Amino acid sequence: MRIAIFSDVHSNLEALNAVLTEIRKQKPDRVFFLGDAVGYGPDPNECMEKIFEVSDMIVAGNHDHAAVGLTDIDQFNPLAAEAILWTRSALTSENRDRLLSLPMTEREKDLFLVHASPDRPQEWSYISSMPDAAYHFDFFEGKICLVGHTHRPAAYFCDGNQFGEIQESVLTIEEKIRYIVNVGSVGQPRDRNPDAVYVLYDTEEEKISFVRVKYNFRITQDKMRAHHLPSFLIERLEYGI
Repeated sequence: MRIAIFSDVHSNLEALNAVLTEIRKQKPDRVFFLGDAVGYGPDPNECMEKIFEVSDMIVAGNHDHAAVGLTDIDQFNPLAAEAILWTRSALTSENRDRLLSLPMTEREKDLFLVHASPDRPQEWSYISSMPDAAYHFDFFEGKICLVGHTHRPAAYFCDGNQFGEIQESVLTIEEKIRYIVNVGSVGQPRDRNPDAVYVLYDTEEEKISFVRVKYNFRITQDKMRAHHLPSFLIERLEYGI
């Protein structure tokens, strides 16, 4: 089985279209989305339509919850909060209902899906380092926990009481080791690489690959300017920060 996993689209239709084009070429058996369909960007409804069309499983992200009032935007920085207020005004009633219905976590055999972290997922904690990851291995069942939220692709492993971070772009899944894999962001990468990223998991070959996809971020930037979204959110797309 081949599974495509992506996250953090953030209303960036150009990035999403580019990634979905690449995913279709891989002909995966399953497609999973790890949350934050909306927020920051200019095309929340169009992105949601495509995400819900292609995805077999979807979990809620913090921007998804904020867009429908389930998470207080007082927890957001002022620019993110401004974008959320615009998103609320732009969402259709159908898409609001879709966001309200999303689960916090999902399970597929040995895979555990969550947007932020397996321990108290509703608190939206970040797994940004190996010590963060080491703590969270106790809070999910299964072999692999798939997350997003930080907008930075990463992989961590637990071998008994030993923990570590994996740097390779292709990860070989070993029998007695557990993993936390951050699939990165489609719509707003923050690892100083502006290319969108998703993950392809081949369960037969036992390999997880991080796949980068170029897209025309300048189209997204122009749309954001037209909606008077914050300039920093516009500019960061060019630099992957």
